[in-house]
Amino acid sequence: DFGKSLVDEMQDFDQEHLIAVYLDAQNKIIEKRTIFVGAANRSIANPREILHFAVKNMAVGMIVAHNHPSGKSVPSHQDREFTTQISQACHFLGIQFFDHVIVGKDQYFSFREKALL
Repeated sequence: DFGKSLVDEMQDFDQEHLIAVYLDAQNKIIEKRTIFVGAANRSIANPREILHFAVKNMAVGMIVAHNHPSGKSVPSHQDREFTTQISQACHFLGIQFFDHVIVGKDQYFSFREKALL
C-alpha cells in the first residue's frame, strides 16, 4: 500500500523530509515533490509552499508525508496543528486533502486511517 511504499522510501532519511503528492481527478499522481528538507528534529514548511505546486499542477487532490528521523511515527502536537492547517487551506482552494502520513522506522501513521481527517 501507499503508506508502506513511503516507509520504504523515507524511513532511513537522517533529516526530516516533507513531500507532497499531487493527484488528478482519477487520483493518479501528477507530481511527487520534496517540499522541504529540515533538521534532524523538525521541518519548516507552511501550507502556502505546498499548495503553490498543487495550484500550479491543477491538482484535484493531495497527500502530504514526512518522516521522523527518530524512527517513531507518533504525531507531535505540531504535526496535528499542521494537518489542521493544510486541511483547511485545501478546503478553501477546492483541493481534496486525502492524508498526512508520518513515516517512522518500519511503520507509518496515517491521519486518514486513524479517522482524524
